[in-house]
Amino acid sequence: MTMKASYCDGKRMERHPVELWAEAGFLCFRTPKGTHHIPAARVDIGKTLDGETCQLRFPGGALCEVAQGEELDALLEELGCRKTLLFRWRTQWRTHRRRTVCLALSLLLACSPVGQEWFFFTLFSGKWRMPKGWPEFSWRDWDRPTDPRELEAYEYAHSLKLPDSLPQPAPFSFARHLLSNRRTTAVAYFDHLCATEAGEYIFRTVDKVEGIYQMRAMPGMFDKVMTDRYAFEDPADWSHWEEEGSPTSFIGGPGNGFRYFESRRRPEDIAHPSTVEHWQITPWTGSGEAPYWRYHHFDYTHPKGHPYGYVQPVEQLESRYAYTWRGIRREADRKHGIAGGELIVLDRITGEILGVRRSFAIARESRGRLSWEFAYFCPKNMIYRSRGRVPEINKGGYPYGFVSQILNPVDFDPSKIRFN
Repeated sequence: MTMKASYCDGKRMERHPVELWAEAGFLCFRTPKGTHHIPAARVDIGKTLDGETCQLRFPGGALCEVAQGEELDALLEELGCRKTLLFRWRTQWRTHRRRTVCLALSLLLACSPVGQEWFFFTLFSGKWRMPKGWPEFSWRDWDRPTDPRELEAYEYAHSLKLPDSLPQPAPFSFARHLLSNRRTTAVAYFDHLCATEAGEYIFRTVDKVEGIYQMRAMPGMFDKVMTDRYAFEDPADWSHWEEEGSPTSFIGGPGNGFRYFESRRRPEDIAHPSTVEHWQITPWTGSGEAPYWRYHHFDYTHPKGHPYGYVQPVEQLESRYAYTWRGIRREADRKHGIAGGELIVLDRITGEILGVRRSFAIARESRGRLSWEFAYFCPKNMIYRSRGRVPEINKGGYPYGFVSQILNPVDFDPSKIRFN
């Protein structure tokens, strides 16, 4: 059967009378340019404003306007489709699908944690914590030492080749946390790094070690790097005790066991001001600065007024064993407030790696401000107590707890202090 319609090619406003018919699943009509066959699946139908006619829309913008009635229903039935289904599923969906999709995505985003994070950030005019995706966190490298000797120690630490048995980085699926807020994503990433890489790896132990050499010094607690997302190379291995009390953690007090501690740092740079006054320091008589400083015979049990310990400048090191540290990089770590590092214990003469402690830290953040000083870290530290080694969640004696598992101090005996 055929029915009359008014055809418009969609490019000009002119309309031409045509005849429509159905043929083998195609809607056919003839124009001055020839006969057209349109698959029924690609024809959209919709009502006009007057409600008395319908528009059959074709690909490319062309359309035919036909009168509603039995003839149209018969034609659509012959094509194998119904007007109601076409109207509800094809015309309405194509007309409103973009609006519907945008509205659904907007509602989903607004109800998600990341959407709420952006809402509060906007509500408080940027004074809330930085939301996920905030462009402020552009990556940059950490700060390198400017002092020639410190730079030499930095380059040496990063040149050390670790054993292949250490865990290799495992990929993390950020897509699974697409709708999580930034902190939740960061914590999940931190847990992943702790579970797949962090740990204490000991390859060989040494007994009756008399002294140890500190190859690199930690930055101070009040340095600007402690609040900089990128500047601090290794927040994971930082501890307040290592920064300003490292000699006393290795040779101080009964039971620590090492007889001397060597470092490039001067007493005023390595010890707390309240402690320096108790050190008996031998003046340096050579030219320039002293190459190294040797700390020994420290004891805090002596009566008040007695020197806590002795410091002397030396040109040559006596320690065969040493420890150093270095930062490590992982994908998008600093962007999420995460930093990794490795504490390395080695034989200074042969370069043999005796042990590695790989750790990660996640900074604490409050209203957009970051701090590495009280960062959470993994793995948990190991320190000595009266009941033996127990896991701790603080770094009170770090890194002595790990180093002493590899280098057994010659005088380690909690009930005895030995002086040479």
